[in-house]
Amino acid sequence: MEKKTVPKEVIRMQERLDTETDPKRKRALAFSLCTMQGASKSYSELKTRPPNITFEDKLTIYGTKRTVELLPLAGHTASDVILYIPEEKIVFMSDLLFVNIHPYLASGSPEQWKNSLATVKSLGANIAVPGHGSVGKSADISKMLRYIQSLENIVDDMIKSGKSAEQVTSSLIPAPFDTWLCEDFFTDNLKFLCKLAISRKANQKTGKY
Repeated sequence: MEKKTVPKEVIRMQERLDTETDPKRKRALAFSLCTMQGASKSYSELKTRPPNITFEDKLTIYGTKRTVELLPLAGHTASDVILYIPEEKIVFMSDLLFVNIHPYLASGSPEQWKNSLATVKSLGANIAVPGHGSVGKSADISKMLRYIQSLENIVDDMIKSGKSAEQVTSSLIPAPFDTWLCEDFFTDNLKFLCKLAISRKANQKTGKY
């Protein structure tokens, strides 16, 4: 979300919210508006600074009360990082975890995302703090993993049955994801996964991988 564009987006979102009549869409717009308003207010307090410490495998920070581990992963982007507190079994997952909100898959790699979620699951955390949504549990990590796999299955099954890209992206949201916020991302995700599947199929025919 760009600092310069957020104020305009807040105005545009408020106008849409004022005219929306569908309760489900109104709830989603209200959520997005709150997110943008929060971002707009925080920008005046945030300062971008380059890192003075880098790491590749794991960075452990030893404090006076607890130890934390930073682990580099990928999926939502090419450079996601999580913070894990082993003693308390709490993991801060940034945008690798959305709780009851549709994630946006097209900025990264679904395959890497699934692998990262599996890695986090193996840590044995009981509490998972997401980048978006309320504080979750281990079950929410599994649900996120099922979401990505479910959408991939929808795309693969429909392409195998000869459906067009337009037909694939018009699919209805399956349960339990049909109650999640940001439902517009569902269609965006299907479009992205459809492009990946078509590209993968073309590469298989030409022998390119």
